[in-house]
Amino acid sequence: MLFSAEWGKFLWEGIVFLTYVLICAGLMKCRFSKTASLLAGGGTLVGIVLLQAALLLSGRDSTLVLTILPLTAYLPAVICLHILSRSGFFQTMAVWTIASIAYFVLKMLWKILIRYFGQLTSFPFWVGNLLMAGVLVFLVFRFLRKPFQTYVLENKTNWLLLSFPVFMIFLLFSYVGSSTTNGTLLLLLLLTAFSILLVLIRVLTSSSAIARMEESEKAAAIQLQMQRREYEDVCKKMEMGRTYRHDMRHHLLVLEGLAKQGDTESMARYIGNLNGQLSEIEKESYCENSTVNAVLASCIGKAKKAHCVVTAKIHLPGDIPFDEIDVCIILANALENAVNACKKVYEEEKRYIRVTAELVDNRKLALSVENPCNTPLSFRADGYPIVPEREDHGIGLRSINAVTKKYNGMFQCECKEGKFCFKAVLFNQKKSDAPAGGGNRKFSKKLASSVFLSMFAFFFLVNCMPVMAQVLIQVPGLGTLVRLADLRSYGFHWGDTSFKAVLPVLEAEEPATNPEEEQPEKSTPTSPQTTPIQPEPAESLSSVNEPTNESALLSGTISMESKETSSHSSVEGSPTIQPPAQFRPDTPAEPDRPTLPTPPAESTLPPPDTSDGVEDLNQQLEAYIAQMRDKFLWYVARKYEGYVGMDTTYQILRNDDMLLSVRFETTINAGGSGQYSRSFTLDKQTGKLLELGDLFQPDSDYIALISEEILRQMTQQVEAGEADYFIPGGIWSDEECFREIAADQNFYINDQNQLVVVFDEYEVAPGSMGMPEFILTADLLKEILQQPSVLG
Repeated sequence: MLFSAEWGKFLWEGIVFLTYVLICAGLMKCRFSKTASLLAGGGTLVGIVLLQAALLLSGRDSTLVLTILPLTAYLPAVICLHILSRSGFFQTMAVWTIASIAYFVLKMLWKILIRYFGQLTSFPFWVGNLLMAGVLVFLVFRFLRKPFQTYVLENKTNWLLLSFPVFMIFLLFSYVGSSTTNGTLLLLLLLTAFSILLVLIRVLTSSSAIARMEESEKAAAIQLQMQRREYEDVCKKMEMGRTYRHDMRHHLLVLEGLAKQGDTESMARYIGNLNGQLSEIEKESYCENSTVNAVLASCIGKAKKAHCVVTAKIHLPGDIPFDEIDVCIILANALENAVNACKKVYEEEKRYIRVTAELVDNRKLALSVENPCNTPLSFRADGYPIVPEREDHGIGLRSINAVTKKYNGMFQCECKEGKFCFKAVLFNQKKSDAPAGGGNRKFSKKLASSVFLSMFAFFFLVNCMPVMAQVLIQVPGLGTLVRLADLRSYGFHWGDTSFKAVLPVLEAEEPATNPEEEQPEKSTPTSPQTTPIQPEPAESLSSVNEPTNESALLSGTISMESKETSSHSSVEGSPTIQPPAQFRPDTPAEPDRPTLPTPPAESTLPPPDTSDGVEDLNQQLEAYIAQMRDKFLWYVARKYEGYVGMDTTYQILRNDDMLLSVRFETTINAGGSGQYSRSFTLDKQTGKLLELGDLFQPDSDYIALISEEILRQMTQQVEAGEADYFIPGGIWSDEECFREIAADQNFYINDQNQLVVVFDEYEVAPGSMGMPEFILTADLLKEILQQPSVLG
């Protein structure tokens, strides 16, 4: 045992909560710096832990503390997430809805492992949970994080794809998952939730790729437009060159005339004008790559028109190991931002732009742009400058960020000493030569994937289709594989969770027909027993007292285990009734049975036939056990998914010539405990199982009379300080206060022939009062009693 089951619950909830927090932290984008976000998040987690500790130290039940974790742990975490996230409310909602799916996957895995692999403290239980938590975190960080941030957090509409549909799926799964204990259905829910998570990863990855393609298409369109302008400029300069060459003869004649006149000053001025015309028809060349050169020519041309002094140091070959469009996106956006910044500098002589680009070892591309900046800037945690929001602002830097992430690079912006500096680095990830044997390795991966999927499908079908599994077991050679894959073959049990009940079965024999036959001595009334009669094993039931000729009381057993397993659970997870010995054909000769006493010997009449009443009593006893079983399963399914135990025993309250009274007492433990009881009374004189209404005359208002007397006794005890009940006039609300008994109220008749009305724990009083009982005498009820009456 690794540790106690009680602490195991808290440790497991801690693992689930930590997984939830890690997934939320991985998907969100912080509003503040990393340090501030870590401090705020860490402080919130510490506060949550301290709150749980305070609840436990204040005496709160541990199950209650675990049950309200959604309010005391997850809600504060979600609020902190919304505060720290720089995305909108619904985008942030998409973050914790994804984490909720992971939460549900772990919850379903918890139930399945408890269902099949035993106790909370078992080693396979913790290995399975930790492995699944690690897989979920890995999937989110490795495959979901980037597409989620790109497609959802940076888009004002795509959150609709996740927020509401995924949240509704989570609510639906939570309802169905908490309402079932069937192993097959739990497994289907787990696989469905996990599949939804994988589908979301696939959808977001594809959507993010489509979004990147659309951005690339837009960038390509911009690039084509730039190249078209560059081509038009080249054509214009070529036309100017032809015109210049045509006019060159005239220019030479003019220069010849000025030389003959000796007017050197005019000659120099004329030559200067000719040089200016030559510079206009020259084609700028900044690097060997024509595409990058076209972008630089266009952007630098705009900068010169804005009276900026441009210094360009571009060292790029004709063929670069990066997508040319991606490089052009960075240069075009950075230079455009620099030109716009220069236009805000009023002194034209202070306008300058320095741009550099260098390819190092054909692996790393470093780009930088520098320009004046008179206004001090602040930057967010993600590196973006904080500027007033306006339409289409910040698109350029977001495009640059997308390109740098594509190549696992980075970009940085800084502003100091009146200068704004932009720097970006891209890394080449392409491998020049494919490894030898790549085809064989790819085939091996496909083969391994196919084998794994086939094994998983076989395992899934065998455990989800038990009828098919039973058929396949009969197939020679395949039966062994089916038994290995079938979890039911291993006899796993359901941990500490158990339902145990002691079921007495009453058997009526044919009454004696010879009145002269020797009669047994008259039985004396017995007082109520204070301890339940414990049954012998179901295979050999023993008698409790000497047998007589009328009836016998047997003890059967109902438990959560099958015969092959320990006393915890069956494979199917539902209680199995082991019938008494007389219903099993393989049972040896019947042992002696305790019997009901017969009427006095002096009676000349045969004893009454109680077979109908006995059969009715047996049916009601079994119905009560079934009711308690359903209540047990309700607790297992809807309460905290930890230890739930229910024990049902019985007492013989009365067993004499007149009546047989059997009371069942059920105690359920689910962190705290609660008690239920139900009494059954058989009238031996009539052979009838008595209900409360059978004691009174038809159409009599026995409910009002009994309720009035019980309320009087409650009030008297409360005023005397002897008890505390849910009655009007106190601190209890009207809905909680006792009004009247139920028509089938629990009762028994004591050995003084008095009516005793019994309430369950918490039904009419706090739990400290236990199961209150109220005695009503026959004198109080004589006006409405059915005659002859068993009371009095």
